[in-house]
Amino acid sequence: MKILGMDFLHWVFPKTNNSFVELMREKGVEFKYIQPDVLYRNTRKILAFHKHSIADPYYKGYNIRNMIKVEMVKETHWYKWNKNIENDYVLRVMGLIDWTEKIYKEEKPDYILIEGGLTCFARVTAEIAREMGIKIITVENSFIDGRIFMDFSTGFVVNRHIFARCSQDWMDTRYLTHAKRKEVDKIITDVFQNLKFKTKDALPMPKFMHSKTIFAPLQVTGDQVCVYDSKYNNEKFVKELIWLANNKFQDWNVVLRCHPVEERWSTKAYTGNWVEKQKLPSNVYLLRGAFDSYNTQQLIKNSDLILVNNSQAGLEACLLEKPVMVLGDAFYHNKGFTTTYKRTHNWEKIKENPDILVNADQAKLWFLYFYKWLFNKQFTEIDKQRVLKEMNIERSSNEG
Repeated sequence: MKILGMDFLHWVFPKTNNSFVELMREKGVEFKYIQPDVLYRNTRKILAFHKHSIADPYYKGYNIRNMIKVEMVKETHWYKWNKNIENDYVLRVMGLIDWTEKIYKEEKPDYILIEGGLTCFARVTAEIAREMGIKIITVENSFIDGRIFMDFSTGFVVNRHIFARCSQDWMDTRYLTHAKRKEVDKIITDVFQNLKFKTKDALPMPKFMHSKTIFAPLQVTGDQVCVYDSKYNNEKFVKELIWLANNKFQDWNVVLRCHPVEERWSTKAYTGNWVEKQKLPSNVYLLRGAFDSYNTQQLIKNSDLILVNNSQAGLEACLLEKPVMVLGDAFYHNKGFTTTYKRTHNWEKIKENPDILVNADQAKLWFLYFYKWLFNKQFTEIDKQRVLKEMNIERSSNEG
């Protein structure tokens, strides 16, 4: 068996001290890192080698325009489309398609390992693998420190991983017993102590006008799940919240929290900069700052209703037994403990008692199995056995 490491940027597994690679090599599996250029966490450099002169957005039957959405957001710094930038990226992706096909034909891998699955370079390597019958292992960090998504079936993670697709079946056939409740309550306590992105409340909270509050955590501008998995990018999401503040929640505070990762770099704080230029209703508040500004969990606890696009902060809110409405297609949505956002909701009834939207037991039951589905970045023996079973490694080694 042979695996190509196409996780070019090593966001999840480091290039050295990599528990997955160590396990594969221990079992006699050939693992080979391969990439088109020397990289220093620079995604654009991956595509710097094209040889084409005429941009063809449908090159070899691939819809490249749909592959480069994230990169277009990053290059234009917002949700704009620029023909020159599009042509530049189309040419680069055409070169990456050629390179990837050539590598797969030469190396003949059984699997590839990619990260994320929705940036243009991961999309190319995944979709060509699919066309050529090569299996795909996809990895990505979760919001829990040290635990990762690892999918062997879909070629995607985030909102499209296999647990998101099949977990309703889990829910329909499980019940939250007293023992399971004690187990998941302990897990939830541990999770909040080990969040990947911990935030502090170093800045004083603004004095809000009203006694009731909607909290809406914003996402990174170019977040894949905003660009691909929702009809609401950050701009549309904020505009919808402004409509809500103006038309249904005039007597509530609507608090927008910029994503702390994006706020770390003032030159890349695109969402906060855009929101500041908008004419906001007097009951809408924008909170800016990185990890040492406002504590997200405290904002959740202090709020009466949480609105998210696809943010994993919505799952945190569910675990804190808060009512959550989802505008996008979050991987934890439609499992019985969140509500789909609609303008036509009976808002007066919801305002009167937002907790009618809470189903804490359902959230805990789902999270218990989701947490167990995640992998430890540093594999335990259980993780190793799961990986070997997914890949039929033992059987393949014995047959070989």
